[in-house]
This record gives sequence, structure tokens and C-alpha cells, in this order.
Amino acid sequence: MNNNTKLLILSDVHLERINKVKKNFLLSTINEKIENLKNNGFESIVIFAGDIDNSISGYDFISKVNTNCIYVAGNHEFWGHDYYETLNELQSKAPPNVKFLHNDVTSIGEYLFLGTTLWTDAGYNLNKDLVKFAASRMNDMLYIFAKEWYKDKSNINRLKEIYQDHEIKEKIKTGAWNIFTELDENKKSWNFINNSDLILSAINKASLINTKLDQDLNSKYLFPKNTKDTYFKIKEKVDFTKENLTWSQFINNLSTIEGGYSISKKEKNIFLKDESSKESLFQKIRNIKEILNKKIVIITHHLPFYEEILVGGIMKEHARTDVKLFNQTDENIFLIRSGIDYPEADYLYRAISGEIDKFKDITHIVNYCNNGSSKIGPFLLKNTNLWIHGHEHCFRHYEYVKGIKIIANPVNSALSLFNNNSNFLKLDAHYMRHYKIKKNNEPEEINKIKIGLVTESERFLTEKELENSVKLWSIKIFNWNEHLNCLKKIGQAAKKIFLFSIEYLQKEDITNQSIQQHLSEIKENASVWIDSYNYNCLKLTKMHEDLKLACSVRLDKDFSFQSYKTNSLTTFRDIYSWTMGNANPPEQIKEESFGLLSAKISFEAIGNIKIAIKYAEIIQEFFKTVDFKYIYQVKQHHIDSFDNLFKKAIDKQKVAKKISEKWDLFYQKVFEENTNFNKRILAYSTP
Repeated sequence: MNNNTKLLILSDVHLERINKVKKNFLLSTINEKIENLKNNGFESIVIFAGDIDNSISGYDFISKVNTNCIYVAGNHEFWGHDYYETLNELQSKAPPNVKFLHNDVTSIGEYLFLGTTLWTDAGYNLNKDLVKFAASRMNDMLYIFAKEWYKDKSNINRLKEIYQDHEIKEKIKTGAWNIFTELDENKKSWNFINNSDLILSAINKASLINTKLDQDLNSKYLFPKNTKDTYFKIKEKVDFTKENLTWSQFINNLSTIEGGYSISKKEKNIFLKDESSKESLFQKIRNIKEILNKKIVIITHHLPFYEEILVGGIMKEHARTDVKLFNQTDENIFLIRSGIDYPEADYLYRAISGEIDKFKDITHIVNYCNNGSSKIGPFLLKNTNLWIHGHEHCFRHYEYVKGIKIIANPVNSALSLFNNNSNFLKLDAHYMRHYKIKKNNEPEEINKIKIGLVTESERFLTEKELENSVKLWSIKIFNWNEHLNCLKKIGQAAKKIFLFSIEYLQKEDITNQSIQQHLSEIKENASVWIDSYNYNCLKLTKMHEDLKLACSVRLDKDFSFQSYKTNSLTTFRDIYSWTMGNANPPEQIKEESFGLLSAKISFEAIGNIKIAIKYAEIIQEFFKTVDFKYIYQVKQHHIDSFDNLFKKAIDKQKVAKKISEKWDLFYQKVFEENTNFNKRILAYSTP
């Protein structure tokens, strides 16, 4: 398989719910896509990220796909069946074109695939009370069985933490899935992911040592001619492909290398912890040719990161959807995602505080996501090229979280647009009525859905390309209308405060009682504008914080859900440059400092706001011309065009310094010379 390989991605097909017509439509769409790519010089791998059908029934469908397939089970594969028995069947009865991955790895062409269902941690890492909530929310607890789990008597005692006695008796009797079986399987999934992380990290260290050895081979300091055999001894120790090499031998070799190359004692202890759990995985991974040149793709059914919800937009290009049509029932609650780029997801905060009694949205945390930020190892965090998942029934989702590309394409939502009781393919009558689609336009509408039914992976971006794409996307989705409105209100208030301040200063040294009354009225009138000014300054700051967040959650490897409310999120120091045209953000005004200080602050704010408004209008005009609707459609020419505009729009000299100098000049002329006072106020009131 060559390097021109495309990944075709889908999940949550739920073949058990759809008729033969829809099944054939989906299968023909997949194979047609494969054939079209082949005709254009590309090979294909189809990724099925779970919830394809109950038990092994999905194999009949997948076996008819005309290329290699990777399959990871979802929760619905186990509905109506025993978990352990079904797992054995899925592993033993996979068709020739299918590689089923359960806590397992495989390599096809340029890709290294790590596959596991993952399950969820039931909100345990956010608030332990959420586990009780999670135990009652998902129908998995009714429809999946795990009789083997109950044979361990210690497991029975664990049930008492959550369930009442009569519930425990019923679960023992039926062997039903419970929240602890989920947590146990979730732990196994993360152990697999992190064992893979450690093994790949150790192999990478060996490779780096090997490269350094080659660079130092001719160094007279490290390898004098009479001790050159040292070089070959070290080369042998870092050879991870050596026959019959065990994991513990490999790590011990790395810890006893001469010449300052060895791993530390701390690293050795981490690598050898629970070493038996890594042995078989190490043997698989080390025997994959050119393992460190592979693109790493992790496939799970459940969502790996809570943070993904913060950037939770959805793709709607292949199916015209809206809240009215698709968010009416409980089962469609997740079709319309929310996040920091869109309506803010308040239930994320409620999850941390444990406010779970009123809002069903909390299900999204406890039964859908994982606190992957606290679990994933550093090597995979840095080197994973793509994370594919399913489980969430929204239209396809394509994003970046912590620098990792995330793709989800649950196709059942799109397939639900078709009539499920017809002997031929036709759109659902409700869908037709809702969008006023005429019968003669139905084939065109079906073709629109077909085009986007199977998600195709785009090329992988370099670190710099990703940063630029995220920057441009975040600026694009920034609420420029609200930003402009806020700036104008600040500017309007600043002008009023400036004039009030000057009038106050003009009379403040006069002690006449009537003048003092007038001064009091000036301050009272000014307070209204100071409140407006400060309110909009705070509002502007919040918008900038959200913009920082939109960038940070996508790019920062260290970003975590728990830090969402507490961190200042200063990852991007140029955040104000993007929105303020290099002008300083407005400083707040305290009423007790009304006078010279408020005059200075408001004077400088007027100049800065004028620049920011002009800059915002330029940026708004730019985004009217761009042709990307989603983050993955951002291209280099968009970035180059924006950079050129950015450079032209911002004065290369420090704007804030120039405005400050202008104030100094104004202050000198007005207050030191004190001539033609009113004329000078008018001349400088809008610098």
C-alpha cells in the first residue's frame, strides 16, 4: 500500500434500525467512493468506529466493502448479548478484509492504528457523585450482560457503593452490565493506550540514541580509535528488533548504556511498572517495519476528551438540519452541539459542581466523554495524527483538540433523513415538508446527502500549519459584530468621560459653592458613562478570553477541562493584536480617581478604539471574501492573504506609544500653557 492512502470514516450506522434499502444505499456509496479514489490514484481504508450492528451482524455488511477495514466495537455491538462472549466472537469471526481492534494495534501502509472501545470514566474525575448519575442514565445497564464479572466476589461489594440491595440482587441474577463494569473496561482501554505510549516512547528513545551514536561515531572524545567497539556494544543494546528480546530486557539495556546515553532510573521504573501487561503489545509493535515513520491513528467509540465539547460545532453540509427538526426528542439531544465557538455549554460547569438534578445535558459528560487530558501519555499526545470516534449522534464533526485532529461521522443521523418503511430510497416526509422540497427536486437533495455521507480524512498538517489554521479559524468565528458594537460603546463613553473630566479639571480649583455643586453634577453625570465604559470593557475582555480559549483548547497540549474557569489562558500573547489592531486594550476607570487620570485614560482609549474599529472593519471585509466554512477547509492561501492584510492593517510602529505621546503633548499645551482652553479641548477631544 502506497502513501496515497485515504481514510474513509463512519460510525453509528445502527444497521439493526434501518431497512435493506438504506443498507444498500450506504454500501454502494462507500464502494463508489473507494472506486473513485482508486481511479484517481488513491487507495482506501474504511474505519468503522463502533455501533455498526448488534453482535457480529455487522460483519455481513463490512465484508462487502471493497477494501481493507478497521473495526472497533461500540456499546451497541453488545446490546442483547453477553459482553465477554460477543467480544470473543468479534475477535474470532472477523472477515478477511476486516481487522477488529480491541485494545490492539495493527499497521496498514503508512498508518499505525490503535483501537479500543474506550467506554467512559462516568465523570469520576470531575465529581464522584456523577458516577451515581451515570449508573442510571444509559440503557447499556439494561441491555448488556457481563456474567463473568460477577464471579469475582469483590466486585459484588463494589456495587454497594452505588446500588440498593434489591438492585444488586437483580443484577447478580441477570448478570447485567453496571457502572463498575464500564469503569473497569474504561481502565483497560486507557492502560492499553498508555502502554502503547510507553512502548513507542522507549522505541523512540532507542532510535534517538542510535542516531546520536552515528553522529558521534568519529568523535575522538567519545570514540577513540582503540575503544571503537564501545559504539557497537551500544548499538546492540538499542536494537529493539533483536530476536527473542523481551520488554524488560530492552528497558534494562537502555538503562545500562555507557557514555551518558542511558535512560534515568525514574524512567526505567515507569517503563517497567506492570511490565507483564506490556510484553505482548511490545512484541507486536517492535515487529512493525519502520514503526516510527507511521502516522498514528487512534480509534475509539467514546469521546476521548471533555474539552472536545468546548469546540463543539457540527458539519451540516450534507444534510440541512436545524434545532426545530432534529432536537425535539431525547434521542436527538446531541444532534445540535454547543461549545465555545457557539452557544456556551453551561452544563460543563454544572458537571464540576455536581448540579445534575435538573439537566439531562449532563449525560454528555458522564456517558459520552473521558477525562483524557489527565490520562493520555506524552508521546501519543505529541505524535497522534488523528483520533477517530463515534457514539455521539450528531452530524459529522471535524475539529482539533490539544493539537490532535478529531473526526467523528455518525451516519445514522443522515440515514434517518430517509423513509425507513419504503421499498425504494426516498426522503422522510417530515423532512420534505419542513424544507419545502418538491418531489421533482428529491433526487438532487438525496445526492447532496450522499456526497457527504462518508467522511474522508484530509491531509495531516504540520505543527505550524495547524497553528495558523486554528488562528485564522478562531478569528473567523469571533463575533465581530458584537465586538464592533462593544468598541463603539466604549468609544462613545470615553468621549463623554473625557469631556466631563476636562470640564471638571477646569473648575476644580475654584472654591465657590455654586461651582462645587456644578462639579458634583459633573461627577454624577460622568458616573453613568463610567459604568457603561467599564461594563463594555469587561465584556470586551470576556470576548478576548473566549477567543484565547477557542485557540487554547485546540492547540495547547497542557490545556485541561479543569483549568477552563481558572486559567488566564495566555497562550497567545498576540490575542489583542488580532482584535485591536495592536492598540492597547482599554483600561478601566475608577470613579474615585475621576479627574486627571480619567481624562488621560479616556483620551488614550478614544485613539485606541478608533484604531480597533477600523481594524475590525477591515477584518470583517476580509472574511466576506473567504471560501471556507469549516476549520479543515482552511488553506495556506487563506493564511497568506490574512497575514498580508494583517501587516498592512497594523501600523508597524507602536500605536499605543504614539497615542501616549499625543496625550503628553495635549497635557502640556492645555494645562501648562493654559491658553485658549475651550478651543484646545475641541481640537483634542477626538485625537
